[in-house]
Amino acid sequence: MKADKDTIQHIANLAKLKFTEEETDKLSVDFERILKQFRNIYTENLAGFDINPEPGEKAVFREDRVEKFESRKELLQNAKQTRNGFIVVPKVLE
Repeated sequence: MKADKDTIQHIANLAKLKFTEEETDKLSVDFERILKQFRNIYTENLAGFDINPEPGEKAVFREDRVEKFESRKELLQNAKQTRNGFIVVPKVLE
């Protein structure tokens, strides 16, 4: 995959974003650098590489907790638009 201007414009259209010509050029270069890194990783021989943490170390995850939020008005105060106590978001699918 090549990160040319057409690809950047296609991604921008999918995400409903608009970029100037200069932004498109910069993003094209940035994406190409990122893709190059993935190509480098893909070509590495990772046979025998241990993906597990060092002995004695473990992954740290936060505990999931359900918390009741009492003030719906306070909860929705930063939303751009609300309707009937719900956040209104732009339509994604057409």
